[in-house]
Amino acid sequence: MANASNLLPWHPRRLDDEILSSWMLRIASGNGISVRSLCAWLGIDDDWVREIDSMDPYNPLVNHIAEAAGVENEIVVKSLPSGLYGLFGESISSTDWSWNPQWRLRGGTPPNNLGNQYCPICLRKFGHYQLSWTIAVYSCCLQHKCFLRDHCPHCGKTFLGAARFFDSYTANPKRDLQLCAYCGRSVVNHEPYELADEKTLKLTYMLDSLVRKPACVDYFEVLVRLLHVMCRPSALAKHMRSQMLPKSHQITSRYWSGTPHNFEYLDVKSRAFMLQAVVSLFADWPDYLVDVLRSTNDLHHLHHLFMHKSLPNWYESAVRIAATRNRCPKPSDREQFLHTAIQQGWVTAVQFAKRTRDSGRFLHLESA
Repeated sequence: MANASNLLPWHPRRLDDEILSSWMLRIASGNGISVRSLCAWLGIDDDWVREIDSMDPYNPLVNHIAEAAGVENEIVVKSLPSGLYGLFGESISSTDWSWNPQWRLRGGTPPNNLGNQYCPICLRKFGHYQLSWTIAVYSCCLQHKCFLRDHCPHCGKTFLGAARFFDSYTANPKRDLQLCAYCGRSVVNHEPYELADEKTLKLTYMLDSLVRKPACVDYFEVLVRLLHVMCRPSALAKHMRSQMLPKSHQITSRYWSGTPHNFEYLDVKSRAFMLQAVVSLFADWPDYLVDVLRSTNDLHHLHHLFMHKSLPNWYESAVRIAATRNRCPKPSDREQFLHTAIQQGWVTAVQFAKRTRDSGRFLHLESA
């Protein structure tokens, strides 16, 4: 339970899907102080103030914030984007937390800057920043069925989060959070929002359902590895993008060089396109993946598809098959894959891939 002696006079509850920085801004505002002053009172090091959204869920400061807000530690942990723990109660990542947690949006300037996006309707209606907006698998708002934005519609500059208000007292967080950090104009009262296409919506619904299942960790570990490989500035990545993405789907990166670097650096629509392409690889696994990889003459580059740690057997086996020219997938490979998908609860991802895969693509590979 919270320590009553450390309880702040004004301690509003955390709103639905609210990220910690937004919640802290409202707490500080209600107590008539800045977030930096609040953090100093809580014992948070000055260097950490702007990085509170990047805290380890096991950081002792989580307990200090919980006591001040009068809540259990778990409520604070759920407001952190570390490894998707905050959204879904348990991390989908089996890796230890680090400064660069998987799926966390990146801003690109400087290279380690965290990125942000927002739903203009949610921000106007509810007035707080949502945790799901920081996660790269989300490119659209499932409530309003529109694409998220990652920039100001007036000046076009990057959308910044709540940390920009931490140094001074903010009397009206709901109003100020809607203003562009650069031009000062409202980011929610402008051009009509853009509705997401049906495929993007269905894919986001599917992924949203899977991240709520801790048993789906294997699926997401493989998904993040394939996305990492496809977004690299390598010959293999360029080949895979040229084969799997329609020419109309231009990929735009927010990385400082402007070239694809990591999935987390891509803009909203580019992430939607890239996810659609990579998820389609799960159709007719492992045959489809093997066909794609063998269409390149650079099989020696396939080592990028592995990691420093072991990945699921059904995945590593498929990559090894692709790397061995005279070896073909066996029915048992497919059976193992489907058995795992059913057992772990992500068979819907396989079904989605088969339904949405463009049958007109890769005909030249299948007939080669």
